[in-house]
Amino acid sequence: MNILSIINRLGDKENLITEKEIISPVFYNTEIVTHIEGLIHLLKIPKTDPGWYKFKPLNEKEAQLISSANIDEIEKYLKRLPKIRIILVYKKGPIYFGVPIKNNNFGLKMTKLLPIYLSDDMATDFSKCICRYDGLNLWYQEIDIQADLEKSEYLNRAIKKFHNPKYIRFSGLSIEEKIAYKIKFEIDKKLKEELNKTKIQKDIEHGGGKFLQSREKSDHIEVSYEINGEKFTSYVSKDPTHKVITAGICLNGYDSNYDLKSIVSVIREGKNQNVIYRTI
Repeated sequence: MNILSIINRLGDKENLITEKEIISPVFYNTEIVTHIEGLIHLLKIPKTDPGWYKFKPLNEKEAQLISSANIDEIEKYLKRLPKIRIILVYKKGPIYFGVPIKNNNFGLKMTKLLPIYLSDDMATDFSKCICRYDGLNLWYQEIDIQADLEKSEYLNRAIKKFHNPKYIRFSGLSIEEKIAYKIKFEIDKKLKEELNKTKIQKDIEHGGGKFLQSREKSDHIEVSYEINGEKFTSYVSKDPTHKVITAGICLNGYDSNYDLKSIVSVIREGKNQNVIYRTI
């Protein structure tokens, strides 16, 4: 076969692209990939909200959006891709993150959170779902109806009560489910600490002080702050009220009558009147 014949055949194949309709998931991507007659085509698409869509190629480089894909078209697309089961951990914006089951065929580690795209309202923390893997992305298909719902319900109750992972006990929990819970616990713990730190800082500033740092201990929070250039330290409760346990100044045993916001005000006033006796 001469070169001219090969070029003509390739031209015929590329002409076919404008006759096709393409089903593709979109998640803020500006290009889609399709295979036609053994050729790979990368097509630019208009800016589109995340979802499943039907496209029509305009030429070899661009495609226009025709409509949303229907359920049958989505299922047909997904079933061409290999299946993988995922334990969902938490959702951030439109993306769910989860851990894969140990015995997957793709070498994906169950200790690493993976992004899951285009999940539906049935997806919840700790539920097991079926995804399809295209080699780069995990596309949500459905909740695994064979999964034990009691286990995911137990884990959700436990995380709401902020139970430590080492005290989680439920018959039949898999290693993946335990890992998923531990990851979620650590994420929630960090978020809780950040929110707590933000509130502490606001309380101190409201009382007229300058926040320096906070350290979470086993049964209290150690808070350091500055008032008129002088550093003070108080111990407060870990609950949102931040009741004073030890003020850091002598209050004749009335420390617990104050919260963090009010004790900063008391110290500021006492310092201005030179009546502060430090205990820490």
